[in-house]
Amino acid sequence: MGKTITFYFTILFCFSCFNGYSCINEYDEDYTRLDGSYKHITDELNGSDRYYFYHEINKDKFLERKYELKYKTGYKDRTDYAAALLRLGEFKEALSILENLIEEYPNEYNIVVNLGTAYELNNNPELALKYISKAVKLNPLSHNESEWIHEEILKAKIALKTNPDYFKQNSILNLQIPHDIKAYYNSLNEEKKLQLFEIKNQLLWQLEERISLIAPPDPIVADLLFDFANLVAITESIEIAIPLYNQSLRYLPNNFNEILERRDSLIRMTYWTGLRRYAYLLSVISFLVMGAFFLIKREKKLNAKKELEKQTMDTL
Repeated sequence: MGKTITFYFTILFCFSCFNGYSCINEYDEDYTRLDGSYKHITDELNGSDRYYFYHEINKDKFLERKYELKYKTGYKDRTDYAAALLRLGEFKEALSILENLIEEYPNEYNIVVNLGTAYELNNNPELALKYISKAVKLNPLSHNESEWIHEEILKAKIALKTNPDYFKQNSILNLQIPHDIKAYYNSLNEEKKLQLFEIKNQLLWQLEERISLIAPPDPIVADLLFDFANLVAITESIEIAIPLYNQSLRYLPNNFNEILERRDSLIRMTYWTGLRRYAYLLSVISFLVMGAFFLIKREKKLNAKKELEKQTMDTL
């Protein structure tokens, strides 16, 4: 009897420790997919805050780079000097250097792409698009093949000049993810999921670069973050996506209420998934408790019967 009770209560204890987290693990998290299933992650690097973007640069590093290159005359050094100036917010000086360099080196990729960025940061999206498009043709594999996103950003900036309400009817990437993101997820085949996964990785590259240079509010960054949050919800999990919706809201998007509603609906989905998970756990624990109670009661009856038989034999 003692062994039976010990066995059942050992199992019961193990299940009681499993509440979506291991008994001892600092970085454990349960992540909910859009189909209602969930996965368990114990890796800190895959935590729900791993995509948090920071609007900051290491100014000391780029100041050091600036002074290191300031008086060097080689075209590569001058290009890198202009890049350091862009990082430090000295956009006009950087643009002047790159405009001079492009005349002598019209097909040098780093000069072309940096000149496009310099024009963008100097509020000239038309010329920026010209040079970014040229850079894509020169090196389509650069930046994880993500410069097509940069082109779309510049097209949106040009459209905003004549149509301030552009984002009320459009988005930069036009991914066309509907309001019912769960139904959309369930309709996707594996090929489409893989395509969205690749776009997510390319957008990540662009966001890391852009957010380091651009502080809130900015409707373009907000729109990109909204798309990124949707892609993460589809390809990874809701819990990882929710902080990204929050970051999008901090950049004050034009569709603020839509993003807020999307975020809140996904938060509610994690609640229901959690309740179903805990209901299942509770049923397992109840089954084990009932099983243990039944076995204890059965063993008591058997022991009572053996005791009665022993007494009967002693009487005879």
